Amino acid sequence: MATASVTLAATAVERQLSSAAQGHVLTNINCWSPDGQWLVYDVRTGDAFNGRFIEQVHTRTGEVQRLYEATQGAFCGVVTYSPADSRVVFIHGPENPTAEWAYHFTRRRGAVVDAARPGTARPLDAMTYAPPFVPGALRGGSHVHVFSPDGRWVSYTYEDEVLARLDADPRAAGLRLLARRALHRLSARGRWRFRFVLTDLCRRCLCTGPSHVTLILSEFLS
Repeated sequence: MATASVTLAATAVERQLSSAAQGHVLTNINCWSPDGQWLVYDVRTGDAFNGRFIEQVHTRTGEVQRLYEATQGAFCGVVTYSPADSRVVFIHGPENPTAEWAYHFTRRRGAVVDAARPGTARPLDAMTYAPPFVPGALRGGSHVHVFSPDGRWVSYTYEDEVLARLDADPRAAGLRLLARRALHRLSARGRWRFRFVLTDLCRRCLCTGPSHVTLILSEFLS
């Protein structure tokens, strides 16, 4: 007489990792550290961009590490991990905001912090909001910064402050190389020499929405 046996898969157990009286907002991509032990998040609450901290929690021990604290009235959020190393990148709002100059889609920048050396943020973007404009510098805000698998590039969406003031569509997408050496600046005239590359990058790793992609290669500020 034949017999049969059934092995039941272990039931997954849900375990709460955090309990602080603040938001714990995970970005919908690259929120895990490369070693799979940490989850990085910001502390926004509600629908406003109002978080002051970037933190990570160890998924086994529950240890919480604060990686960055925004100061001078600024806020930060939407953080992602590099798949290649211990860096995180996130949105940083303007310091000392006023009623006329506060956080907005066109008024924000990227910031990079090494989780191995928390507390110090390095700017991702060079920015110029008023003439004379500097080639290679952004005129607006970047958002949803995502490292490439090798950690050398960061893709992001971008909204131009100057175009927004002119009631033109300010939306675009960008790609930044994280390097210490100066790279070739792309002028409006020279941009079309890279049209095939931009289209390919947009299709493979940026987005499919915008009809034009702005590729900005500039020196990574130290």
